Amino acid sequence: MSKDSIFIDEIAWLDYWYKQIKEKKGKKQCARCLYDEDIPAISFDEKGICNYCKIHNELCKKFPSGDDGWETLQEIANKIKRENKKSKYDVIVGVSGGCDSSYMLHISKKLGLKPLVVHYNNTWNTKISEENLNNILKNLNVDL
Repeated sequence: MSKDSIFIDEIAWLDYWYKQIKEKKGKKQCARCLYDEDIPAISFDEKGICNYCKIHNELCKKFPSGDDGWETLQEIANKIKRENKKSKYDVIVGVSGGCDSSYMLHISKKLGLKPLVVHYNNTWNTKISEENLNNILKNLNVDL
C-alpha cells in the first residue's frame, strides 16, 4: 500500500468521523460517559447520568478494584486453598493463549492456587497464541 493511499483512507475516515459527530449534535448524552440516546434501553436521571453508569457504579461496589479488590480476591483464594488442601488442583483456568487468560493464570499462581489449565482449540488458534500458551505453561509450571 502506498503512502498516498493511506492518506486518502485517513481523509475518508476523518470525513466519516466528522459526519458522525454532526449527526450526534443535539442528541441527549450522558453527563459522565460517551453514551447518548442512540444506545438501546438507555435512560437518564435528573443529573443527566445514564442507567449504564449507574449499573457500573453498582458493579464497582460489589466487585471492587485496586487494593480492596485484591484483598477480596486473596480472601476467595484462601478459602479455595483451605477447602482443597489435599487436591492436586484447586482451580480450573481456561487459557486461550491471549493476554487476558494468560494474565488470569499468572494471578491464580500469584495467589498460591494450584491451577489446571484447560484449552480448547476451536480452530481459531494462531501460531502466536499457541506459542504464548506453551510459554505460559512452561514458565508457570502448570498442567494442561
